Amino acid sequence: MPRPDAATSDVHTTLRRLPGNAEAAALARRAVEKLPLPDELRDTLWLLVTELVSTSVRGAAAGRAAKALTLQVAVLGRAARAELYDWHPGASEAAMSDLGRELFSALGVRWGAMRRPPMSVTWLELGDDRESALELRHATLQERMALVHEDAARLHEEAASLHHVRAARCERDGDHERAAEARRLAAGQHDRASRERFRSRRALARQHGSVPH
Repeated sequence: MPRPDAATSDVHTTLRRLPGNAEAAALARRAVEKLPLPDELRDTLWLLVTELVSTSVRGAAAGRAAKALTLQVAVLGRAARAELYDWHPGASEAAMSDLGRELFSALGVRWGAMRRPPMSVTWLELGDDRESALELRHATLQERMALVHEDAARLHEEAASLHHVRAARCERDGDHERAAEARRLAAGQHDRASRERFRSRRALARQHGSVPH
């Protein structure tokens, strides 16, 4: 879901869905190129993001069931944070290649991986300003929470669609009682989806410093 670039204070962020194939790295680089960065930082981040995305794509090619990736990049002055969200359970820090580890070490990049169901997150940070790093972590956290809630809303809507199908089938069979029950369950799923979307909007509002009611 490409989301328009957002800004929190002087933080600029971009979020891009990526396919789990060879096109992903090029699309990730384009996302980085659009950010307001000093040339030196852009070149470094361009290189690091390429390695980050390529690692996940290589893992998928090695036999893991690939799902779409999501890249988030946030920048503040000369500080930057990138997070790659891998929507299947196999992603881990161990997947980073030796070349990637050497590259990150040589450039003094802080990085790591963590499991945050329903996704695995690999992250990296550039810059020595602790205050900027904390602000970037806050911005990416809120966006990540919004993504999780949006994913939950999508699943509830899919469940509602299944109940609607069941209701129609029951009506055709003359089973009005079960049709009514299926419609009730569908309404409940729609309600849950609405709540998840509200939580998603609230997370994004916190990223911008306000909370919807």
